Amino acid sequence: MRRTTDTSARRRISGFTLIEVLVALVILGLGMASILVAYSSSLNLMRVSRDKTTAALLARSKLEETIATNNADIEGDSDEERYNGVLYAYRITTTPLPLVSKTVADHFKDLPQLEEIRVDVYWGEKDKQQNYELVSYRRRTPANTAVNTTANTGSQTTNASPFGPAPSPSATPSPGNL
Repeated sequence: MRRTTDTSARRRISGFTLIEVLVALVILGLGMASILVAYSSSLNLMRVSRDKTTAALLARSKLEETIATNNADIEGDSDEERYNGVLYAYRITTTPLPLVSKTVADHFKDLPQLEEIRVDVYWGEKDKQQNYELVSYRRRTPANTAVNTTANTGSQTTNASPFGPAPSPSATPSPGNL
């Protein structure tokens, strides 16, 4: 009898059973699969973030270019550009926004106008196309901002402010008079 207890004790100590090894491999496989799914999702989110950041940078660049040029030729501008293997297209639209009624605008021809600048950037496949839109506003002055002023010394052309003449220093209120 003593021998039987020695063999059963040896059997318990000698190693893992086949079932224990298979259960451990299944648990390890499930853990590795969940890590790979998380890694894949992370890569996909990084790609989406990169695409949106590129679209935002392209839209900001085209908006700054539009503001800097102050040119009507940019209206309706559109093009396609490739960044990081992704094709981006953009469209620029400008829309004048009236600040005052038509009657007042007809009476005061030198009033500045407000203009909406809209840059729409889109990318992706036709059925899954994404877009990023950036909107800004700028003050648009009439085409003729040069005003002729006459003095005793002759005539002089100056660039006048669209808001009228600047106040004289004596007319500027001091902090104590506010």
